Amino acid sequence: MAVSAQVQDQLPFERVFHLMDRMTVRRPTTGEDWEDIFRLRYNAYRTRDYIESNENRLDSDHFDFATNTFVFGIYVDEVLAMSIRLHHLNREHPDGPSSESYPDQLLSRIVLGQSFIDCSRFAIDPDLDPTVDRAALRFMPPRLSAMAALFYEADYILHLVRPRHKAFYQRYFHAETFATGGECGTVTFPVDLTATRIGANDQTMLDRLPFLHSLETERAMLFDEETARRCCFCVRPTALLALSLDKANANVRPTDRRERRPGAAA
Repeated sequence: MAVSAQVQDQLPFERVFHLMDRMTVRRPTTGEDWEDIFRLRYNAYRTRDYIESNENRLDSDHFDFATNTFVFGIYVDEVLAMSIRLHHLNREHPDGPSSESYPDQLLSRIVLGQSFIDCSRFAIDPDLDPTVDRAALRFMPPRLSAMAALFYEADYILHLVRPRHKAFYQRYFHAETFATGGECGTVTFPVDLTATRIGANDQTMLDRLPFLHSLETERAMLFDEETARRCCFCVRPTALLALSLDKANANVRPTDRRERRPGAAA
């Protein structure tokens, strides 16, 4: 841990790393977990009039329990602060919010063998504790998306976003615009489709955004079902540990490095 703290003090995005020290990422396993996430979504979206009201005050759709879907709750100090939903789109499972909104732009690519991590239902608790850094929290969904892209060797990460939010993904994640003016499920505004190509070989992005680093074990605990069950679907971020190990490995002679790598970074 001392090495991690030393690395942390020397990194950009200190606020993101400090937040990750307080975080766990969990997949819902009980009815109460699911209800908490659906209620958080509803409150977040209704606060901004993103969806119509409903009697049960929950937000869910047919994608939540699809075979290729991963729903995550992000907890800060053991309190649910955010939720994000990821979908792995490929030939076997081509359905997701982005392919439903923009079938002409995506389905032909999927048929040709490309795969995607499709992000949806990003929501932050509107009553978030003021001690939680909301700006830093916004980097957590892209981090999970990057790890999913590496785990599944996906070609692109997709985001359906409001046009005014595209600048965030363009600035930090080199997102390109695939299509504009579409609709997404029950949300009340048009969405544009952005796509980021990201993977283990994008060293430039890793250097700029060090919080994207992760250990192979973290990615397995998030996206491999058997491993996830063994860890009770609850994971702590490993970015600082991955960076610490990379720094240690940089001081090892090349001939001694074969077994010292912690696994590819996100």
